[in-house]
Parts: sequence; structure tokens; C-alpha cells
Amino acid sequence: MQNCNHIHLTLSHNKLLQNSDTNKIQDENNSSKMEFTLSLPDWAIEEQKKMPAYFPTVESRMKEVIRLSRLNFERGTGGPFAAGIFERDTGKLIVIGVNRVVPSKCSSAHAEVMTISCAQKILDTFDLGSTRLPVYQLVVNWRPCVMCFGGYTLVRCTISCHCWEWSRTRTDHWI
Repeated sequence: MQNCNHIHLTLSHNKLLQNSDTNKIQDENNSSKMEFTLSLPDWAIEEQKKMPAYFPTVESRMKEVIRLSRLNFERGTGGPFAAGIFERDTGKLIVIGVNRVVPSKCSSAHAEVMTISCAQKILDTFDLGSTRLPVYQLVVNWRPCVMCFGGYTLVRCTISCHCWEWSRTRTDHWI
């Protein structure tokens, strides 16, 4: 796994006020900025340094994702959710990310978002579905929420979910 300790995001926040004398809109703080950083926990980075470079089966990939989701919860560094991005055909590990919503106080810091963001940084591209790249697989340990599922369509990689099985007789059901 290549290095992705932090995802640094900058959000511009301009407070606009209407000047009562000129009736024009003006920026109160001359483009003040708010910044925050989303980070994987140190233990997760260290765990990934010890992992093999390749996970040959979907089962072995899922097992590792589930292991990190458990550790995340047990260590109190986020919810019991994790996701990993692997090269689909070779099993090469790109990154496994974990949920960081509560410790980061950021509702979008879901495991899938952390993982996709780190993978994009590691691979130096926003488009994980590019024809110039191998086919990537996102492995998640739980059913994706609407926000994360929407993100999948933008990165264009295949998805494998644990505890979620499509059926011909029902839209979906838990196994």
C-alpha cells in the first residue's frame, strides 16, 4: 500500500453582507477559509504495512476488510465499517479505509468515502474506471448508504458487499 495518511480538504466560506450605503454585496472577511483534514487512524496505516500486497480471492479481501472494521470499533476510532479497493483481477491491495464519522465530526467520513479518496490520491486520478487503469473492486463490509452508493457511480469500480445478496424473487435481502 502506498502512503495516504491524510486527506486534506479546503472549503471556502465567504460571508457576504449587503452594504446599506451602496446597496452592494461585499465579502466581510475577504475570502476567509475553513479547513479540515480527514485521516485514517495510525493503527490502520500500520496494519496495512503488515498486510500482503495481494489478496487472491474475494473472500480473502473481505476477511481483511471485516478484520479492520472490527479493529476500528474495538479501538474506538470509528464505527464498525471498513472498505477496501483492490485490483479486481490480481487482488493487489490499493488501500483499506475505515469509518471516521464520529472522531472527525464529519458525517461524510464513511469508510467507502475514506477508501475511495485515499485510492484516488494513491493512484493520482479521480477516475478509477479509466481504461488506462486495471479494473478496481471496492469491497465493503456492509450495505452502502445512498451517499456512498452515489459515489460508486463516479469512480466506476466494481462492488462486492458482505451481507447483501441480490435475489430474483426479492429486490434484496440480508444473508
